[in-house]
Amino acid sequence: MTSKADSVRQQSVLPPPRTRLIVGALVFGVGQLGPLAIPLVLATDLPAAWKTALSTVLLLGIPEAGILFGAAVLGKEGFSWMKVQIIRFLKRALPLDHVGPIRHRIGVTLFVIPFIMAWLLPYVEPLTGVSIFNRLPVFVIGDLMLVISLFVLGGEFWDKLRRLFLRQER
Repeated sequence: MTSKADSVRQQSVLPPPRTRLIVGALVFGVGQLGPLAIPLVLATDLPAAWKTALSTVLLLGIPEAGILFGAAVLGKEGFSWMKVQIIRFLKRALPLDHVGPIRHRIGVTLFVIPFIMAWLLPYVEPLTGVSIFNRLPVFVIGDLMLVISLFVLGGEFWDKLRRLFLRQER
């Protein structure tokens, strides 16, 4: 819950100079793309130990360094301004609290289909003899459907989903 002082403080944060904002956001964004280079490292002829070390750095070191250096370029005020902008965007992107029956049915369908696909695929493939050589697109589509379904279903569903993991909730 935000207080009046927090909202006044958020509104009074001024944007950093344009150049610092662009460079800081670029450093931050490029740092987050580090893990995408892991397949390139694995495709090289480097020894396994080098591949492991480079992959670890790309997965764990580069994104954190991007955050650190991006914050350093933006400065305290710039980082605070960027944080406020991201929070504003996320608040607008949050799902509605209540959805209608048709939207609920569509969301539940989108939510359930990836689970059914993931459960049936290992059993159906050997029985039918039809092999999906490249399963990655199927899995990516299923993951996207699952994420989209959470936004279609709205905030009430998020609360229901959260309560699944709380022992004392009824």
